[in-house]
Amino acid sequence: MIAAYLDMLGTTDMIQSAGSAEACRNLHALYQRAYALGTGQTFGEINIKIFSDNLILAQALDGKNDKAIISSFIQVIAALQFDSLSTYDWLLRGGITIGDLFMDDIMVWGEALVRSYQLEDHVAVFPRVVIDPTPDIYAALSRAGIHGNSWLQYDADGLYFLHYLYSRWNYRDLAQSMCRSFDHILERTRKSGGTISPGILQKLSWHKRYVNRFLRTLENPSALLRLPSI
Repeated sequence: MIAAYLDMLGTTDMIQSAGSAEACRNLHALYQRAYALGTGQTFGEINIKIFSDNLILAQALDGKNDKAIISSFIQVIAALQFDSLSTYDWLLRGGITIGDLFMDDIMVWGEALVRSYQLEDHVAVFPRVVIDPTPDIYAALSRAGIHGNSWLQYDADGLYFLHYLYSRWNYRDLAQSMCRSFDHILERTRKSGGTISPGILQKLSWHKRYVNRFLRTLENPSALLRLPSI
C-alpha cells in the first residue's frame, strides 16, 4: 500500500473560536473533496479514513500497475493540499510512505499507518507532506516518474516533500490566490491569540518561503504579487 497521513493544522484553535461553525462546514466540504478525488481512479479507488482533523489515504499496489497508481496517488494528495489552501485557507502537514496496511470501514492497522503518522507528527514539522526517506521508497517514486524539481522538492534538512504547486504553474491568479489565503491565515491566527506564537510563526515563514520561491520561477515574476512579510 502507498499511504498518506495528513493533519489539518490549526483545527483546535478553530474549534474554540467564534467561527467554529464556519470552520466545520469548510472542513466537511474539504473532506467531501477528498472523497471525490479518491474515487474514479483507473486502477482502483483510494481508501480514505477521517479522524476529526486527520486523514489517512491509502491505495493498494498490485505489482503490475504500480507506476500509474503511485503517480496518480501523489497527484491526488497534491490536489488536495492545493485545494485545502486555495479554497479553504487551511494548511496541511503529512507524510507519505509505502508498506503493509489493512484498512476497511471499521479499522486501520499496519506498518504504513504508524510510519506515515510518525512522519507527520515528528518529522514534517512545517506545512509540508514529506516522503519517507528510505532508498526503496525514493526508487519506487522515481520509477513512477515522481522526481525532484517536479513533484518533489528537496528541503534544507535533507528531506523530500511534495511540491503541490508543481501542476499549478498556469493556474489563473495563482499569486493572488496564495496571497489571499495567506492573509486570511494570518488574520485568523492573530484573532485566536492576538499575537503569533514562535511555533506558528516558524510554520508560516516556511510556507511563505516555499510559495515565493515557486512564484519567482514563473515568467514575468515582476507582475506577480508577493506574500506579505510576517
